[in-house]
Amino acid sequence: MLGRAIIEHRDFWRTLAPFAAAAMLACGFGLSLGDPRLPRASAEGGMAAIASAALGPVGAAAPYAPPVASLAGVAGVPFRAGAAIDESYRLAFAECDRRNVFRGHRLDGKPCTSEPSRFAAFVRLKGGAVYMQAHLGLDLAGSHAACDGKPSDGCSSFFDFASAPSAAYDDLGAHWRELFPVSDKIALVSVPLRAGPDAGAATWAGSRAFADASGVSIGDIGVVIYRDRIVPVMVSNAAPRYRALAGSLGLFDAIGVTRCRKRLASDHTLCAEPKEYGLGAPVIAVLFPKSALKGLTPSNIADRVAAAALERFAALRKDG
Repeated sequence: MLGRAIIEHRDFWRTLAPFAAAAMLACGFGLSLGDPRLPRASAEGGMAAIASAALGPVGAAAPYAPPVASLAGVAGVPFRAGAAIDESYRLAFAECDRRNVFRGHRLDGKPCTSEPSRFAAFVRLKGGAVYMQAHLGLDLAGSHAACDGKPSDGCSSFFDFASAPSAAYDDLGAHWRELFPVSDKIALVSVPLRAGPDAGAATWAGSRAFADASGVSIGDIGVVIYRDRIVPVMVSNAAPRYRALAGSLGLFDAIGVTRCRKRLASDHTLCAEPKEYGLGAPVIAVLFPKSALKGLTPSNIADRVAAAALERFAALRKDG
């Protein structure tokens, strides 16, 4: 606990991060995590990479430092030249982390203090990309655990395949794989989007605040960076208003911190028993508004999202 408290202390890292980063780059950023086929952040460039991701102001916000272990991943990403999207909105998450009060609305069950968002950055990059740093919650929508047999209320994701037969909605337990991305296998993220107005809009001071501020919507693509991992993702679902970022079981596997306690005996790609908690460490998401791909199907979604998201991210780093 003491180590985590030190790591998350901003003033501590503001002083020591350049030196720690240099040491970590020299060591090759420590252990290799997860599937070796996924791209890793390269330490090539040495001190030049550190210089491009050094501490500094982001728009009008307080100085922001990316996680030291992710410095190679954000090298070339022009977050220092970005503009804070909506600091009052971002700070509402910090208040909820402390008091379980989100934009004036007190929450039952203490969801924020028990699993805080730690929403540390919300920045518009050159070209319109959205840069976020937050802790990662777990979203089981579209998973075997939530859908197979007798689907729970959490089975459906906001994204569904246009290719799915309409009759599939009549029996989700049998046909959920035709309707939704299988989130046990595919890296997906959820952000606090809403598809339309809802009854609590006035009380919650605008339920579409994230979508209106960021321009991000269901189906948009991007990458998640955690330590030495750069993972292509698609926005597939709406997280609760007070949860800045959540990810699928497939995303947790891809970043090397599985949330599956037990695999399905008949198919080890599916999780029979998930660990229902998120990641209490910072991850970075770079999302590209208006980037949704057409013609996605259950058989092509993984390859098409990976190719398009990594291409956009490479272009962003090159231009930065």
